[in-house]
Amino acid sequence: MTENNTSQGEARFTDRSAPNAPFSVGHILPFRGGVGGTELATLRLAEAAKRVGIRSVIFSVVNPTVAGFFRSHGFRVLEFEEEQPSYRHPSKYWRTSRELAKQFRREGVDLVHCADVLGAHYTSLAALLGRKKLICHVRNRHDRISRRDLTFLAPVDGFVFVSRHTRETFSRRTASRKATVLYDGIDLPEEIRETERHDLAERMRREFGIPPGRRVIGMVARVAPQKDYVTLCRAAQLVVKTHDVSFLIVGDYEGPVYRETYEQTRRLLDELKISDRFVFSGFRRDARLLVAGVDVSVLSTHYEGFPLVLLESMADARPVAATAVDGIPEIVLHEETGLLHPHEDHERLAANLKRLLDDGELANRLGAAGRDLVRSRFSQEQFEHNVAEMYKRWV
Repeated sequence: MTENNTSQGEARFTDRSAPNAPFSVGHILPFRGGVGGTELATLRLAEAAKRVGIRSVIFSVVNPTVAGFFRSHGFRVLEFEEEQPSYRHPSKYWRTSRELAKQFRREGVDLVHCADVLGAHYTSLAALLGRKKLICHVRNRHDRISRRDLTFLAPVDGFVFVSRHTRETFSRRTASRKATVLYDGIDLPEEIRETERHDLAERMRREFGIPPGRRVIGMVARVAPQKDYVTLCRAAQLVVKTHDVSFLIVGDYEGPVYRETYEQTRRLLDELKISDRFVFSGFRRDARLLVAGVDVSVLSTHYEGFPLVLLESMADARPVAATAVDGIPEIVLHEETGLLHPHEDHERLAANLKRLLDDGELANRLGAAGRDLVRSRFSQEQFEHNVAEMYKRWV
């Protein structure tokens, strides 16, 4: 939900025939890796905008994987060569910015929306040259930005924060009129009957070679340095000593950005002698179906703005255990909608996982409370309303 003066009771911006309804947003995707949280969040934004009558065009740095992903969902995609801003050697940055500004005009873009702070570094001059308003999503903690880099954020007209914590820790002072908090939201799936969940779990075990009847703890996350796989692995070593359980990791590990972290994680698992208890699925489009079949959902991480994967787990009434960093405590309320552990505390994480495996009543209570929280505060309908109000604010 957006934290601004808009009332939830105001009419939703859904009248596509209204003269002020049609406008276009250019989404800037700045990363060369695979499809991850930023890309999925941008897809959700673009789809929500489409449902309320707003057109989206995707501008991605040259990245066939990301471009293909958005095209497969029906969006127009243009790729551009990113150029780091420079005061000493500005000519190339100036040329690429001018070309991108021309693309904004040709595509009829009214508002440029950077999916991440890095995107604003690449495109702030282009938006200025194209005379387009520019907003920037802040998805993770940015408590230290150099004075030099802050100058390249000067053209930004508004900042969109994924959580209160992300806004409060942002390095640049941001006036209220230039800032909003936009919480994500998701469709609440129909409640899964226990027989259906059992079937999903059994199919999952068969696919990944997990022994029948073994409990499964799932983590949906790229195998990237941001995620705290060291703490997860050390916690897992303690859990498997007393519980027959496997860990299913759903997320990209093959891209060059993630391969080193994956190899490091594999070596640690070998050292801990628990490699046989971990399964890495790679990127999956059916991640939510896999989550619905796990016994416990976990997110072990170093920093996290507002993880959609936790909302998805909670929407499926899965009990969650997560690191108490950044925006996560705004979703997971300890002992109410899930269990939290301090950063890099593998013993507490292991204890939380064991509690959820051992205490079925606790796991069910937390799972049900998590689903209720998603229904009341993070629904798709609220998200669409807030996306429309956010864009109206800056166009």
